[in-house]
Amino acid sequence: MATRMACDANVEKNRFEDIVCIDQTRVRLGGDSYIHASWVNITANRKAILTQLPLVETGGDFWQMVLDTNAQAILLLLTHAEFNMFHAAGVFPAEQDFVHFADGHIRVGEFKRVVIDRDWTMHVISVK
Repeated sequence: MATRMACDANVEKNRFEDIVCIDQTRVRLGGDSYIHASWVNITANRKAILTQLPLVETGGDFWQMVLDTNAQAILLLLTHAEFNMFHAAGVFPAEQDFVHFADGHIRVGEFKRVVIDRDWTMHVISVK
């Protein structure tokens, strides 16, 4: 039986309260940290992480998850208007800029933007 205790105990860290993060598949961060993110199987040998756009307050946890899981790519499925409406600029760096988290221990920088199509832009970033 699936449970949602961590999700319910961390409501303030969930962008959308009606989307549940199941304990059995959630991505676990070190210590007591929590992030609304779940592992999903793509194939027998490949997994991906599904997560909500992080809140500004959980941006450090998001980037720590990227580092801890050695994520190779991040795909944001939202429009530019949604990016602005949800204050994603507090989590993702502006063009050719850096954002710092966790008292300066995590640095996220954008190095390049590639327009793939009218509505699709790829951002090449570095996380250290």
